[in-house]
Amino acid sequence: MMGIYNPAYTQYIMDKYGVAWFKMDELNGNLIDSKGSSSGVIYEANKVSGWNNEGRALNFDGQRSYVQFNQKVIPTGPVSIRFKMKMLSKPINNNQELITNAYSMTNDYGIRSWIDTSGELAFFYCIKVANSNGMIITTPYPFGDQWHDILFTWDGTTRLNGVKLYLDDMINPKSVKTATVDNMYNGTYNLTLGRLPDRAERFFNGQLDELEIYNEVINPIARKILLSSSERQGKKILESGKTLTNIEQPDENDFIKYGMDTLLQIPHTLTEIKDIKKTFTQLGTGKTFEHTIDFKKYKNKKIKNF
Repeated sequence: MMGIYNPAYTQYIMDKYGVAWFKMDELNGNLIDSKGSSSGVIYEANKVSGWNNEGRALNFDGQRSYVQFNQKVIPTGPVSIRFKMKMLSKPINNNQELITNAYSMTNDYGIRSWIDTSGELAFFYCIKVANSNGMIITTPYPFGDQWHDILFTWDGTTRLNGVKLYLDDMINPKSVKTATVDNMYNGTYNLTLGRLPDRAERFFNGQLDELEIYNEVINPIARKILLSSSERQGKKILESGKTLTNIEQPDENDFIKYGMDTLLQIPHTLTEIKDIKKTFTQLGTGKTFEHTIDFKKYKNKKIKNF
């Protein structure tokens, strides 16, 4: 079952780290990149209702359908790939390719993803070394008539547990791995969806939507924090310049525009808020509340003894 998807926060991280965003909402014609300059020619795939019953998604028939892009798209260095997928049943005879700009571990560089005949979703990094790979990470895929939210992240290095694969739960990864090489090679081929990039084999039978590609390890769960006083409401004065004039009923955009990632962003020498009467109150335990982007309110116990 898919977790909570936050479109405003997705736009926020896409603006900061996005490389490409294929929403797949076009009525006809090529797939258009909402972020970058890539485009994809659709072959034999048809449009269906989108993952949230809004917009459109792309349906692949498992026999002829694929998308061929004009660029490699997937970056070197840190990378995140997120997409929505629906697949009724696992492959029987061969793996089915999802998102790839490489194929052969012996002859190619790049990242591949596929569903294999055992029902595993996999991401793989080809490094042109026979019988070897720079990274492979897998997790069982829950087949059926439901959409699933998939996120692959890699910090681009060989640091411990630098590769993560999420499925629906965007807080706890389903699988964690350590790469054996850095992500320093551009893909051998331009990006392909739904089959091998160099031949008409291993066609995908299922649906894809909302393909997002980033040049950073993203955290898709917004953890922005706002502060309010239990006694007064008004403008919070911070050296960072992040202020909000009324946080009695903040909305999602307020958190994204004004919120802090951590309370450590508050300068220790500046602990006051200013109310509408232009008087001051000292921030402190029991007087200050944290508001999180899920609209929960917590008594603050961290701002004290500054």
